Amino acid sequence: MRLRYVVLAIAAIFSLSACSSGSTTSSDADLKNKISALENEVASLKKENKKLEEKVNLAETNSSKNEVAQSASKTESTSDESYTTYSSELFSIDYPKGWDEIDASRFNTPLLKFAVKNDNLEKMFSENINVTVQKNSPFLKTSVDDIVDETVNYFISSGEEQAGIKDFKKTNFKPKKFGNSEAGILTGSYKHVETGNDIVLTQYFVPTDSIILTVSITFTQSFYDEQGKDIIDHVFESLVIPD
Repeated sequence: MRLRYVVLAIAAIFSLSACSSGSTTSSDADLKNKISALENEVASLKKENKKLEEKVNLAETNSSKNEVAQSASKTESTSDESYTTYSSELFSIDYPKGWDEIDASRFNTPLLKFAVKNDNLEKMFSENINVTVQKNSPFLKTSVDDIVDETVNYFISSGEEQAGIKDFKKTNFKPKKFGNSEAGILTGSYKHVETGNDIVLTQYFVPTDSIILTVSITFTQSFYDEQGKDIIDHVFESLVIPD
């Protein structure tokens, strides 16, 4: 701030000098003396300004070095700093910090327990994560294979008409145990009817003795390629279901 004040002072002095040179009440000698004094003060301030500029440049250089060091330190720290945790009596899960939590009740779907979105204005689409929970029969326990088959069949047969999902393709399924439960991750791709975007849908199905919990993550293809895979891995690994 001192540098700014010095620069303003120099500008004010030059303005004052210009006004003084037009005065008719002072003698020429007095006027010359005043102008000379002002010029000397300007020269002195210029020197001080130069010294301050050197100090500022040095400070900026040191600041840049500190920022680089801090950036390296952040890179080495855990990625948890980039996430926020949602917790309820049914489950807890991480999601990217800064994403907007959606009021699940507005969808009038009791199975939907949690949802967040990140608006992608370029693609006119919201990258999103949601969690649904439904009861699992203790007598006719639904397996993860049954869930995957039913999900894929639904998307292929009725997805376009009921959910705006066109040309759905199952691209991968990977078994992934959750505690003692046989769970798994389904990955599929489709064309979003409304926007024409290519979409990647990744779902983690976790059937336990009492519930079937599904984490669905929907990204545009470009977002998925750029950073989506890391987000998916973190979110799925963060899932906790109380005993």
